[in-house]
Amino acid sequence: MACAALVLAIAVSPSQAIRRHQRGDVRDVLHGNRIWHVHFGIGLARVVRGIDRILGRPPSVPFHVVRACQVDHAVGWPGLVVFFHHGRFVGYSYRPAAGERREPTLATARGLRVGDMLTMGKFLYGSAFHDSVEHGGSWWALTPGGRVEGLVSGWPGGPRGSVATIAAGELGCPGVTQ
Repeated sequence: MACAALVLAIAVSPSQAIRRHQRGDVRDVLHGNRIWHVHFGIGLARVVRGIDRILGRPPSVPFHVVRACQVDHAVGWPGLVVFFHHGRFVGYSYRPAAGERREPTLATARGLRVGDMLTMGKFLYGSAFHDSVEHGGSWWALTPGGRVEGLVSGWPGGPRGSVATIAAGELGCPGVTQ
């Protein structure tokens, strides 16, 4: 089923992808400085309450020590990890989790989802969207709320790749948290 969804995501045109993004299980909540109304800088309890409301469930990985360059703790839900420094929310990384339970799909504020081709990012963000083959393939979009970024799959062969992760803020040391 997941493979079929990935193939569908790769094969659709921008207009088809926009219609695909209008499904009820997609939540366009990932911003450069927050997740939904959960802004960077707020404390643990408010972060957990806010994200619980979005996902409809408590964390699957409780608050735990990370120690990775400007990140000292993290909390996880299936597919989503939020990072803390001195008890304050500083960043997140999202990659949908495969599993038994159906989770809502998170997307950027403009509707970019994991699995979308980079051409969709360019369509949604215009000149604010960039990609690079550096670090195995990455993408980023400069938004009014800050930089949203992620890794790319499919580099260097095949199509120019698709969005593999969506992240923002402090993510710890490169290679440690992704």
